[in-house]
Order: sequence, then C-alpha cells, then structure tokens
Amino acid sequence: MSHNLNDTNTLTDHAKAVADYLASDHWNGFLKDLEGDVWHSHIYADTCIHPDSLNTVIEAYFAKRGQPLLRRIDYLTPSATSKVAALHNLHPDGLPHFDLFFRFKAGCALAPMAPERAQDGRNILHWGKAVLDDFHQQFPFKIVGVKEEEEIRRYFKSRHWKDTLNMIMDPDIIHLHCNLVINFDPKILELLAREALAAQGWTIDKVVPNIFNVHGTYKGKLVFLGTHPERVYDIGWEFAPDTLIAPADKPWSRNDVPIGFDLCFTSEFDRLIASQDFVTLSDEEIQSIIRTFG
Repeated sequence: MSHNLNDTNTLTDHAKAVADYLASDHWNGFLKDLEGDVWHSHIYADTCIHPDSLNTVIEAYFAKRGQPLLRRIDYLTPSATSKVAALHNLHPDGLPHFDLFFRFKAGCALAPMAPERAQDGRNILHWGKAVLDDFHQQFPFKIVGVKEEEEIRRYFKSRHWKDTLNMIMDPDIIHLHCNLVINFDPKILELLAREALAAQGWTIDKVVPNIFNVHGTYKGKLVFLGTHPERVYDIGWEFAPDTLIAPADKPWSRNDVPIGFDLCFTSEFDRLIASQDFVTLSDEEIQSIIRTFG
C-alpha cells in the first residue's frame, strides 16, 4: 500500500515515521510473502510508539486494504524478563495470521529491528507446508490402532488437560502452550483435540501446525485459533518413540511456571510496557496516518 502524498506534509515526526514504515519495502515485502507457502509468520520491529496506538493504526491499515482483521489482537511478552513484546495473532482476511514483535527504542517510531537482535538472525520468519513437511519427516511416527486411540482419548479426560482448559480461561494468561510428549502423527492429536474441545462447546476458526525454538531445539506445535472462547492456545509436542502420549516432565521455554506448560501473562506485558517511555499517539496523529493509506 502506497502513501497518499497529499497528506504526508501534515504529519508529525512520529506519525510520518509510522506511515513511512507501513509503505516500506520491509513491511510490504513481508505482506507479499504471506501470499505464498506461508501458514504463520513473525516480523520484528523497533518502536517507541505505545502498542495501543499501533493496534489502532494496524486495524485501520488492513481495513483500508479490504482485509479487515478477523480476530482481536492480543498483547504478550514471552517471559517476565524479556525485553521483547508482541502484537500477537494479527489475522487479516485472506492471509495467514502473524505476530509483530517489537522492542522499545527511544526516538524510533517504527522501523525494522536489526536482524541480529531479532530471531535466528532474521527480522522476518515464515513457516509453511514445506517447512512442516521437512520437520515431520525426521520422526518415525507409530501407527495408532484401537487401543492407542483409547489411550489418547483418556488423555483428554486427564487432570493435565483440565488444567489446560482452566488456564486458557485464566484472565491473566493471554497465551498458553500445553506441552506433550507423543510418538504418533500430530494430525491425529489435532483431530482428537478438536473432538474434546467440541464436546464442551468450544469452537475453533482453524488449527495451524507449526514449529518453535526451545533453547536451540525445534519442537512441534498445533496452534488453535479459538472462536469461542476467542483465545489462541497451542499444544506443543515432542517426539519420543516409546511414549504414546504424556505431559512433558521437564520445563521447555520457561522454568518459572508449572511443568507441562508454557504461559504468557498479561501482567508481565503490562509491567514491560510501563517500564519504558512509550509514546501514545493523539487521535489526530492516528487519523493523519490513516489518511496516507492509498
């Protein structure tokens, strides 16, 4: 999306920098990539603009493109000590969902984060079918027969699963990973998880298979984009040839939450934002940015 050049002369410095970024090659190249073999993406930026202001601008940006966001934007930070936060689960109509990770940088309204300060030395990452096929092919998944299916179904009546559901609804937990060890194709896990969720009346927009880095080792996950309740929650999985299904028995991403889970807390995000001098754009600044969207 290009600038409306007639409006750029009326922008404050902060507003102009935000508008310039949304017209930049970094942002527009990222959006173009989403039209390819992409199921989920991360993009990394530096900013001094408050996430509430960014949220409003981005909602308007995609509405102007004719791709309104299909879900609310969540706010999260990965841990209590992280300096990175995210506008989590941006889901424009017709595109895969993505996360905009940001780090506070004084005097920088919005700009690409230096790759070495982002993830895996890159400030844009994409995952799609080719990546997932390559990841899955390394595992000799076991065949699931009648007895195995019964045992998997028993997991979805377990205390660990009930704890998962309760944590999803915890008002301070904005995002959750339920961490499992399995030895069968995660597509079966998805099908039986869908069945368990449907049995209690929960509905889902879609489930997105993905991978994620845990201290240098990639693990699998299923990302559930819930409709009711409107929450995003993941089932993480690690392959172990002799374990049909069990909760993880050691910490994964975090060692300060119950074993078998990774959790993101709204209170941690709020503390991170409050600790930095983020700038809230005025209503007029936001409207001046929106007027530049061609």
